[in-house]
Amino acid sequence: MNGQAGSEPKLMFPGLAGFYAVVAELWYPMIRIVAGSFLLSHGWGKVAAGQFTIGSTLAKYGIEPSGPLGYVVVFNETIGAICVILGLGTRFFAAAIAIEMAIIAFVAKGPLGFAQMEMFLLFGVVFFAIALRGGGPYSLDRKIEHGSLGLNSVTPSIAVAHRDRLHTAINRAQQIADAHTRHHHGWGCGRMPLSASLRR
Repeated sequence: MNGQAGSEPKLMFPGLAGFYAVVAELWYPMIRIVAGSFLLSHGWGKVAAGQFTIGSTLAKYGIEPSGPLGYVVVFNETIGAICVILGLGTRFFAAAIAIEMAIIAFVAKGPLGFAQMEMFLLFGVVFFAIALRGGGPYSLDRKIEHGSLGLNSVTPSIAVAHRDRLHTAINRAQQIADAHTRHHHGWGCGRMPLSASLRR
């Protein structure tokens, strides 16, 4: 085998290499944002029409418990879709939407033929892929993750700075005490510095 797993194919137009390098991380946020926006348009249409549940529709297709599930569907298609767009709690909401799409495709639309299933299957596969990938670049999940890591990385340096200040203060206090002793008794204490004993 000449190629390596995961290696990029050669560019047809090598002059565009710089452009591709700049936009290399944009493809996934585009998919996440577009899929979430399309779903939000359906959910917002329901809410704008005063339809906060589709329980009666689910009951017609024999999907139970239709009452609570009707609210879950509208929630997924509004709040869940917004969270997918923003990349917040991405895996959870994308997985919930993928499950919803699978139920609609196979239970509600399956008996009506593939033509009625295909849109829900497509949405389901896309959101399942998003659930597997997570927020990715340009997501709030990534910002939150990097923010916590940043705090963790700063903590050791703060601890070191406080330790050095403590050693300096101890040394200064010992120098003053030794000078006071020599002034009154004319000899040094001959003790190991406290800061040195702390470092051991």
